[in-house]
Amino acid sequence: WDPRASFAPPPYSGAMRRALGGIGVGDELVDTLPLARVSPCMANRKCLAVMDGIPQSPEPEWVDWAVVRRGQDLWKHHLGSATVALANALMQGFSIARFAEVLKYSGYSKSLQISAERYLATGFFWTDWWIHPLDDPQSQARKSIYTVRAMHSFARRKCAHLFSQEGGEGIPLSQYDLAEVQLGFSGVCMSIMEVELGMGKLPDADTEAMVHVWRLIGWHLGILDDFNVCSSARGLHDCVEDYMRWTPSRFLTCREATHHLQLALVEGFGRHAFLGERYYEALLVGLQDSRCLGISYLRFQPLPGLPLVAKFLVRLCGTRLVNAVLRTVLLRARTRLRYAPGLDVWSRQYVSPVIAKLFDSILWPLVSIAMRTVVPLRQRPSFKDSRTTKAL
Repeated sequence: WDPRASFAPPPYSGAMRRALGGIGVGDELVDTLPLARVSPCMANRKCLAVMDGIPQSPEPEWVDWAVVRRGQDLWKHHLGSATVALANALMQGFSIARFAEVLKYSGYSKSLQISAERYLATGFFWTDWWIHPLDDPQSQARKSIYTVRAMHSFARRKCAHLFSQEGGEGIPLSQYDLAEVQLGFSGVCMSIMEVELGMGKLPDADTEAMVHVWRLIGWHLGILDDFNVCSSARGLHDCVEDYMRWTPSRFLTCREATHHLQLALVEGFGRHAFLGERYYEALLVGLQDSRCLGISYLRFQPLPGLPLVAKFLVRLCGTRLVNAVLRTVLLRARTRLRYAPGLDVWSRQYVSPVIAKLFDSILWPLVSIAMRTVVPLRQRPSFKDSRTTKAL
């Protein structure tokens, strides 16, 4: 299997195998709407505004609203940690060729500002799903879900020419692709929370509720039950395991679009999300070997020692205190963006680049120097160890 030669998916043999049947299936409800109706064009609407008038699917028979609300509360409670985990999942998800080429063609790397704004928009829509009712078709949560569903339909039609159905590639943003994206936002995200963020295994009852709410969100995003990877917590775990088996192959055979998107994200977030490019370079490199895959596929050369710092900061985000702080910051940012968007835009365009430049030119180089000094000292044998070595 080599995704550089074809968009054909991995030959899954485990739990993800059932999703392969959806590779040529789109979204019957929304794909029949006029193209202008589902267009995310900035000329028609603001990037973070929801679309009105998108037809909605009926509620599924299997939904348990009490469990859905508990799942929402849990995702909201873990919002800070989950957001960091989701960002990490996204950065690794660029290695999926089908995903990367569609994002690149859709303009996600058109400019640094657009790159940052589109990913931030996705993140804030995601936040809405936890803080607004999912059982109200007119709520902000439901409208944002159907806005995302409409945007998927738009991209599916615009990118259709990139795929060869005759060659076994199916269609862009097929049921298979949506299932894989759902996997990233749910199972992979929770796996990163447990491992990379050091939160440990989440309680079974919590996991079931967090998965059930994602089953409902997937349903309203247009994922048919046959391809929904969140039908149960056990099933989702098996899908993650099956997906992760192919991660080394994805890294080793990623396309140019992967590197293009990673560079755009590093530069865009680095400039417009305060922390600077050096941090996001280090974060990507730190994630690259976080599960001891032993694969080097990135084209970044971070400052020495900084990947260790980035991994440490990620792990801090799994603590209760940092999660609570981040949750407060994110919820306030979402409120500010809804009711005072001008202030947020001004902050990202004018304040963030200045702070990011200070981080990149002063803070991170100093941290790198400190790491190069401290880490070798800690690795040196103590005086007692030296005497023991000589005696031997």
